[in-house]
Order: sequence, then structure tokens, then C-alpha cells
Amino acid sequence: MADARYLYTSSEGRICGPFWLSQMRDLWKSGRINMATEVCMEGTKRWEPVEYYPEIFETEARLPVFAKMRRAKSDPVRVTVWLIVLGLGLVVWLLQRWGAG
Repeated sequence: MADARYLYTSSEGRICGPFWLSQMRDLWKSGRINMATEVCMEGTKRWEPVEYYPEIFETEARLPVFAKMRRAKSDPVRVTVWLIVLGLGLVVWLLQRWGAG
């Protein structure tokens, strides 16, 4: 998605764009867009706040896979369940290791 373009809604509710990533970064730096600004990738219908597009406001380049993970909405219940399952798995593994020794 190196050539992806973005749209955003102005404070008046007008759709602006499309803009290249470098242009979106300039809009961010100038203060024309902020964390509450709704943004959409060109060709999609998913509007989300700028916070879901860290490539716009982060100065360091990140690997695309990490950027996608940061944009994903977290579900606290699912995270808690996974932590419990992983913790139980670790306990079982440790008990097996100690019992086998």
C-alpha cells in the first residue's frame, strides 16, 4: 500500500482529499488534522480517527505489520482470555518439565 491515498473530514464535515501519506503528514504537522479527525483510505468505506493511522503522526517509520497491529481495536475480554490460556499452558509445561526431571 505504498501508493495508498487518504481522505479526511474537515471540522465542517466536508470530505477532503485524496492525499498521499506525505501530504497527510504535512497536514498533521500544520495542525489541520488532529487525533479526532476522521480518516479513510481511498477505495475503502471505513472511517476512523487519525489515531488508527499511526503512519500519519509517528515520525519513526515502522514495519507495516506493526502499524496494522496498532490500528487494530483491542478487545479486553479476548486479551484477558488469551493471557489466561497462555498462562495455564506455561504452568502445564513447567509441571511437565519438573515432573520429567
